[in-house]
Amino acid sequence: MLPDNQQLGPYRTDYAGLLGTLEDRPQDPKPNLPGFAGANNIRRSFSFFRQLYKDNDNRVDAVALGRARAFDMLVADFGKHEDNWKWAAYEDGKKTLYKPIPRDRDQAFTLWNGTLSYLANREWALPSIEDFQGEFGDMKSLNWPARHLDRFLLQSLNRQQWQEIAQYLQASITPATVDEATATLPPELKSLSADDLNRKLKSRIQQLPQALDRYYLLLAQRVDVVGSNKGEVFRVNRLADGTVRVQLFDRASEGDAPNGPALFDRTFQPRETEEIVLYGLDGHDIFTVTGEAKSSILVRIVGGAGKDRITDDSRVRGLRTLTKVYDVPDTDLQLSAEADNRTSTRPGVNAYDREQFEFDSYRPTIGLGYNRNDGFAASAGVSFLRQGFRKPGYKNRYDFLLEGSTGGQRQFTASTRHRYAIGKVDAGASFSYGSYFPFYNFFGLGNNTGLDQDRYDDRFYRARYKGIVLNGFLERTFFQRSVLRVGPSYEYYNNDFAADSYLGTYPFRPDAPVPDPIINTSFQRLVGLNALLDLDLRDRPNFARRGVRLLVQHDSYHQLNGKQGNFGLTQGFAQYYGTARLLIPVTLVVKGGGARNYGNNDDIPFYKFTSLGLREGLRGYYRNRFSGDASLYLNTELRLALGRSKNGFLPFSYGAFGFYDRGRVYLNGASPGGWHQGYGAGVYLAPVSDQFAFSVSYQKSVENNLLQFGLGFRIDK
Repeated sequence: MLPDNQQLGPYRTDYAGLLGTLEDRPQDPKPNLPGFAGANNIRRSFSFFRQLYKDNDNRVDAVALGRARAFDMLVADFGKHEDNWKWAAYEDGKKTLYKPIPRDRDQAFTLWNGTLSYLANREWALPSIEDFQGEFGDMKSLNWPARHLDRFLLQSLNRQQWQEIAQYLQASITPATVDEATATLPPELKSLSADDLNRKLKSRIQQLPQALDRYYLLLAQRVDVVGSNKGEVFRVNRLADGTVRVQLFDRASEGDAPNGPALFDRTFQPRETEEIVLYGLDGHDIFTVTGEAKSSILVRIVGGAGKDRITDDSRVRGLRTLTKVYDVPDTDLQLSAEADNRTSTRPGVNAYDREQFEFDSYRPTIGLGYNRNDGFAASAGVSFLRQGFRKPGYKNRYDFLLEGSTGGQRQFTASTRHRYAIGKVDAGASFSYGSYFPFYNFFGLGNNTGLDQDRYDDRFYRARYKGIVLNGFLERTFFQRSVLRVGPSYEYYNNDFAADSYLGTYPFRPDAPVPDPIINTSFQRLVGLNALLDLDLRDRPNFARRGVRLLVQHDSYHQLNGKQGNFGLTQGFAQYYGTARLLIPVTLVVKGGGARNYGNNDDIPFYKFTSLGLREGLRGYYRNRFSGDASLYLNTELRLALGRSKNGFLPFSYGAFGFYDRGRVYLNGASPGGWHQGYGAGVYLAPVSDQFAFSVSYQKSVENNLLQFGLGFRIDK
C-alpha cells in the first residue's frame, strides 16, 4: 500500500493509499556493480529482436522462455505482450545467449465475474482477456497478447519439450509450496481469497501438462523458421511417413556448407502442422528440399534480400505442389515439379512480418430490432474465419445468419469469401432463402402517389416477396476500404402480398384510372450481372468526421420466364464529410444521389424500380414511399459532439444532430408534385468509441411524424 506521504509531491492526491506492486528494475552492469543476475547487458524486446535479426550468433534460451510463459499461463497472466519483457544477455566469445526477464505482473489472478465482464471474457468477444479459474479456459485468449512473441521465439520447442516444461513447474510448485505462498497473504486478504487462490492454483498445476499441450498444438499449426541477416543453410527433408525435418545452420564463410551444429532442428508431424514458412532474411542463404512421401506438409520458402540459392528435388504424390518459393526472379533456382515458383518483382515478396499471424476464430452475432412493417425482429448468426499466409484479415470466411420477425418474415443466408483468390482479387458467393428482402411497401408508380394513413395501418400498402437469391462475385479492395466488385446472380421470386392489399386489388379497383401504368407482380426467374464501385476516402466507415465517398452500382437482369425481357438499374451517390471546431466539434455531411432504370417499365418487377423513403435517401417518409424509373435526392446533416463522460464504469460520448432531405422520383420523364422534403433532429450516445453510436431521431414531413432508432447514422450507410 503506497503511504500517504509528502514525498509523493504533486502525485500525493492521486496515488496515496493505493494498492500497488514493487518489482526489480533490471540494470546493465556498472564499473563497480554487476549487471542484473550477472548479465552482460539488458535489452528491451525490440532491441533484442534486432540482435536476433542481425546475427545468428545471438540466440534466445527457448526453454527458459517456455518456462516463464508456462508460469504466465498458470497464474492466468494474459497481458504478456512484448513490452512486458526484458532480456538478459550472457556473452560467450562471439556468441550471446539471451534469457527472459518477465515484467509487469499486473494481470495475474484476474477474476471476471460481473455480467458485462463475463460476456467480454467469452472467446468470441474480447480476444485478449481470460480470467483465473480452477480450470484452464480458452488458450487463445489467455495468450493473445503474447501470440507473436511466442511464434517468433518458441518454435524450436517440440511437443516433448513442452511436457518437460510442465513437469519442471509441477516439481517446483508443489501443493506444499502453494500452501506456504497463500499463507503469507495479509490477514485482510486471507478471508477474501486465500482459500480460492489455493484451490485454483493446485487444480491448475495439475492440469498444466494438458493446457501446454493445447497451446503447443495452436503454435504448431503454422510455423515460421526465421534466419538472420547472415548467410544460413536451410535443410528440409520430407520423410516417408509424412513428417518433415527442418534444420537451420550457420553458413560457412567459404562455400555453401553448414558451419557448426544446427541452430534449429525440429521434425514436424502432419497431424499437428499445416505449413512451415522459412525466412532467410538478408545474406546469401542456401535452401535445399529433399525426400519422397505419399503425403507431406506445405513448405514455403521466402528467400530474403540476399542472393539466394533454392533447390527442391522432393516428391509428394498428388496434384497439389507442396513447396512454394518466394523471391526475386534472378534467384538461383533449381526446382522440381513439386515446387511452385512464385518469384516476383513486386515489393514485399521477401518481407517478413512477425505480426502477420492470427488464430482462426469464430464470431457469433445476435440482433434485435423493431419497425412498423415487420414488428419485433431477431437474428442470430455466426462467422468462421480461417487465417492464411499473407491474407490480410483472413484467408476464408464463412457466414451463416437466421432472421425472423413477428410480422412473419423468415430468412436464412449463407455466404463465403476467399481472400486473394486470384492475385489481389477476392472471390465469394452467397445464398439467401426467405422473405426478408429489403422492400417493404408499394404505393404505386410516380412522384405524386397517394397515402391513406388508415389503410397503411391496415397494411394495405404492404408489398413483400419471397424466394431464393444466389450471388457470386470477384472483388478488389484498394485504398483500405474502397471496393470494385463484379459478379453474376440468380433470383427466383414469388410475390408475397395479400389479396386485399394495394397490389392485390390494383388491376380490379374501380377507382383505378385507365392510364395508370401496368405493375408487374408475376413470378420471376432472373439472371443478372452486378457491378459496384465504392470509392471510400472517409477517415472511418462509421461516424465519419472527414473525407469523401463516391459510389456507383449497376445491376442488369434477364428474365428467364414471361416475356424474357431485359432491364436494369444504375444508381449512385457522392458524399462529403467535414469537421470544424466551433467551441465543440461540428460535422457537416452532404450527400447527393440518384438512380435510373432501363428497359420496358411493363417488364420490371415492382421491387426493382428505384424508390425513395425512410432508408432510401428521404427521411421523414415511409420506406419505399415513392417509386419510379428515375430518382434524385439530396441529404444534409449537422452533428454536434456535445461531450464525453469519462466515468470508470462505461465511458461514453454524446451529441445531437439535425438533418434536411429533399427527393423526387420520375416516371417516363414526368415528376408531378415536385420535390418532397423531410427534416428532423436527434441525439446519439456512443459507449467506449464513437463508432458504436446509438442514435434516435424524430423525423417530420407533410405526411408523417416518425421516430427512428438504431446503430449509427442512416446517412453513413
